[in-house]
Amino acid sequence: MWAARPLRRGECLALSMGTTFRKEGDRYIARLGAEIRNSKLSLEFPYPVELTRAIDTYISNVRPILARANRVEEIKTDALWLSREGQRISAYNVYHRVRKLTLTHLGRDLCPHLIRDCAATSIATSAPEDVGITRNILGHATLRMSQQYYNQANMVSALQRLHPIILALTETPSDAIAKPRPRNLCRVATTSHRSRRRQ
Repeated sequence: MWAARPLRRGECLALSMGTTFRKEGDRYIARLGAEIRNSKLSLEFPYPVELTRAIDTYISNVRPILARANRVEEIKTDALWLSREGQRISAYNVYHRVRKLTLTHLGRDLCPHLIRDCAATSIATSAPEDVGITRNILGHATLRMSQQYYNQANMVSALQRLHPIILALTETPSDAIAKPRPRNLCRVATTSHRSRRRQ
């Protein structure tokens, strides 16, 4: 869900059953008001229908178990994401759980904010002509941040072009590479020594 709709941590934790998060038809919809986002803009979006079954399973099977962790019969919280104690999970726990799970399943720990960066950079790299949609996906108020990811994608592209050049240089015979003259190295060392003595 986070990869498909890379929310900020606070926005993700604000998802509540029946209010900011509900099922409509064959998919789930999130609605976050400006007051929740600490922004001038509200945010509303659907989750991909491909995630509906997984979300249904979590809500019907997993969430009730977590909600009754304190051995209560009635679920007293409407928070979508719960901790093992049956309460709304904290931002601290989300941060560490996401890092642990991504390390286990992806081989690298990714913090929640980095997932947002990955989503935006992927768009800018794969479809630079559509980089403007990162504003809506990430919920930014302006296109300034979108331009940042576009520039980051350009850097990635430049590094990809640099890689074969470096490989070609490493395959050059060692005797074909000009070696520095010893006298130059000595001159640098002497100059450096004199500078230290003057200080």
